[in-house]
Amino acid sequence: MLNELKNFYEVHLTPNLTLLEEQRKNITNNFNIILFFYGIFMIIIVLTWIFYNNSCFNIVGVSILFIIVMVIFSLETFVLYDKLQAAYTENFKQVVIHPMIKFIDDDLNYQPNKEITPKKFYTSLFFKDEYGKKIDNWQAEDHINGTLDRIPMTFSEINAEEVRERGDTTTTITIFEGLFFSFKMKTNFKGIILLNVHEELWRKRFSSWWLKKSIKKVKLEELKLADNLTVYSDNPLMVSQLFSNNFQTNLLTLQRRIKRPIHLSFIDNKLYLAISTKKKLFEVSMFKQVSYELVEDSFNYLQIGIEIMKMVKNTNFGKNYA
Repeated sequence: MLNELKNFYEVHLTPNLTLLEEQRKNITNNFNIILFFYGIFMIIIVLTWIFYNNSCFNIVGVSILFIIVMVIFSLETFVLYDKLQAAYTENFKQVVIHPMIKFIDDDLNYQPNKEITPKKFYTSLFFKDEYGKKIDNWQAEDHINGTLDRIPMTFSEINAEEVRERGDTTTTITIFEGLFFSFKMKTNFKGIILLNVHEELWRKRFSSWWLKKSIKKVKLEELKLADNLTVYSDNPLMVSQLFSNNFQTNLLTLQRRIKRPIHLSFIDNKLYLAISTKKKLFEVSMFKQVSYELVEDSFNYLQIGIEIMKMVKNTNFGKNYA
């Protein structure tokens, strides 16, 4: 698949990237000119402030005035940068990410400014112990939906945060940052299975009050799997019937490929999948040229999600798929 992606990149994306690179250079050149004059303006302000500081003028009043001018000019520069970066990113997504999504499957639709709703994240039961009843800050973008291998799916890149207040101190904690998938599997399964692939990540998080009601930790037969894979379910006996050791081993192999946590939850006929990432995907900097490696990185994470869905479809969980 990577060879096909490389060919697609060279044949279909390279011409668009040539135009995108010209746009990037024009933007950075114009912004560098603005930064040059910004630097000169700041030097003039500082020198003028020193001059007035040594004169008989009201030092406090003049200092406040110069500080205000510097702050306003700095804010305007940052606002301009955000606008230029946003325009470049939007163009990048249209000429690179959108064709890449269609390359994966023509039935998928890409809407960069649309988001998956927090309701799906709540339903997945991911990190329930960490955020309780609600998420304080929710950001989502790069929405993909459609039918993949005859399975309805939605996907979005999300950042979920919790705000903790203790006295006068406010701390923002990242609950999850990465890719979130939702697949609607046509299966007769009824119940809950929570599965995590990462070193002891959920062993701490799934000690919460809500697990004590019905969801229990499932003991895995293979010790080498138990070290890196944690499973909880309201029907532990069902887990071994639905998911073989081979399936669990393949999951572990995928996790080791990206070296990031992978979380799955099976809620009745829904498969929810969360893949943690080190950085935001589908994003570019106007100060750095778009490379094949950047496109490949985003593609690989999407492919991991797709591979897991296909693996699930081939298990007993998906055997009743019509």
